[in-house]
Amino acid sequence: MKSLARLATGSLNRDIAARTELSRTLRHTGDFEFLGAPFRVHASSQGPLAYLERIYRYFRRDAQDDRLPGRMWVVEQDSPAADVLAGLLASPRPIPGHAVVVDSFDYAVVVANRTMLRYYLSKLLRLAVVAISERTHVTLHAASVCGGGCGLLLIGEAAVGKTSLSLALIERGFRYGADDTTPVRRNHGTCDPFPTPFIVRGAQDTGAPLLPELEGRRPDIALLNEPRWLVDRWKAVAEPFRPDFLIFLDGQAGAGVAPISPANAAIELLRNVIFPLGADLTRIPLHERYLDDALILAGHAQALRVGSRRPGDALHAILDLVGAGTAESVPGSVPDEKVPPRMTTTESA
Repeated sequence: MKSLARLATGSLNRDIAARTELSRTLRHTGDFEFLGAPFRVHASSQGPLAYLERIYRYFRRDAQDDRLPGRMWVVEQDSPAADVLAGLLASPRPIPGHAVVVDSFDYAVVVANRTMLRYYLSKLLRLAVVAISERTHVTLHAASVCGGGCGLLLIGEAAVGKTSLSLALIERGFRYGADDTTPVRRNHGTCDPFPTPFIVRGAQDTGAPLLPELEGRRPDIALLNEPRWLVDRWKAVAEPFRPDFLIFLDGQAGAGVAPISPANAAIELLRNVIFPLGADLTRIPLHERYLDDALILAGHAQALRVGSRRPGDALHAILDLVGAGTAESVPGSVPDEKVPPRMTTTESA
């Protein structure tokens, strides 16, 4: 389904000639700006770009210049660029599928079909953003919302309930920070918004969408025969905020709330750090690189473990916590001198 093909000269940010040649053969481009850093995607057709612009609409920008900290190349099978990419591989051979290359990664990711191509396009672009923003942000595997005078990080593994809880909170007036990956400013603890469409799965028994608004609508994605829908909440995007609660979701527990000490919360946060694409995990000293950021978050916010096996109980537990909160700031606010001007999008919400 997926394979890696090593580039002969390593990542393309070290081979200007190869980067230029591959870019020349890919006639379609899309420009984005993530956390203040421009990023360009080169593609062999408009299809992959249209999908990325659907997912990362909030970050779409007009073209600026070629001094970019990040690039991605999307080479579809049998396109003229496939021959160019084949010549860049350590073991030149025809590419058995569609390929994605990110300039900071030493490999081309090769997938068999367009469904998998779209899946990996989004994942690889998000990991590339983690890499280009690493000096300014640490990225957590967490959803984030703010409202009622409080900011919340919802932390937990896949399918633990982050998406359903975030959507339910937004329906109750909360603002949207991120669905699955939240960038947190280094040495400050402020969460910057990283909104993308929510990916909603179908019911396990019937496959039917769990949101009434999706009834009768065809799935946007059918990954491994599992239907998934994209749900937008662009009008609810939050301003940057500091979290008052760190909610660690426990999908094995049906109900209940238990406090977590700041020290244990910092350890749990470190376990949920998302590493940059291509990082050598054997050489990353976590205690030096991310510990200060984890301690800042754990020291500022109250950490709790909330059972999420029954989503309704988890939602009521979180609403009770927020109702009892003592935050006095305006929802989603941090001191003015700490907040950069809000990014604007080229499309209206």
